[in-house]
Amino acid sequence: MSTVNFDTKSIKATRKLHRCFGCWKIIPIGSEAVYAAGVWEGEFYANHWHKHCNAFFLTIDSSEEGIGPGELLDIKGYNEFIENYNSQTNESRDIPNCPH
Repeated sequence: MSTVNFDTKSIKATRKLHRCFGCWKIIPIGSEAVYAAGVWEGEFYANHWHKHCNAFFLTIDSSEEGIGPGELLDIKGYNEFIENYNSQTNESRDIPNCPH
């Protein structure tokens, strides 16, 4: 089993472009996002996530192998989760580079 220790912080408005670790799409300037930083198997990592990608990530069990950049798109249930998330939050209008 992997040793995981991550902290997250909500960002109200990004100051520059970032790439979402979950879907590997651009997070536009001024968008809400989640910043995650911590240690995975002894290595330090820091990355940004769309809020909806982070919400989906928290619902899956990735404790054994983790995920790589953009791999959320390959996980069963991602598209359905995003559609439901967007319908509840109206977030899709703020994400011009995401197909969800």
